Amino acid sequence: MTKTGFALALAALLVVPATAAAAPTKADTKAASAECHALRAAAGKENFRALVNGAMGKCVSETAREEARERRAARRAAREACEAEDLKGKALADCVSAAAKENKAEKDAKDEARINAAEDCRAQQADATTFGETYGTGRNAFRKCVSATAKAKHEDETA
Repeated sequence: MTKTGFALALAALLVVPATAAAAPTKADTKAASAECHALRAAAGKENFRALVNGAMGKCVSETAREEARERRAARRAAREACEAEDLKGKALADCVSAAAKENKAEKDAKDEARINAAEDCRAQQADATTFGETYGTGRNAFRKCVSATAKAKHEDETA
């Protein structure tokens, strides 16, 4: 009985650090808040609710988690790239820092494309018949428009 309790306590101790590292930082939350406010300004309140399936708090919490994932992925990719160059010490740290900033900037460009797409879709909504024929008239119509427009803009920028 005590062996089982000890094993469960040990397993719980190993799980806690893994989940603690996954939490967004204050910087992630601040960036997420700015992104959500920009998205709401670009899309309008009704379109914003349809786009994020809820209100501002849900957008900020989901976007903060996304920002944290992007930051960790950018750092991981930068570390792998810099270690492949066989750098050591301060040179490795400088390389990782610079490469992580570049990788994160690429991810942020996708977020900016989404905001710009929301602005474009809001302008397209002025012609309700064309917008309805292209994206439908349902609740997801604005989301479809933003997704398609952001994807097209990102492909144009990377090409």
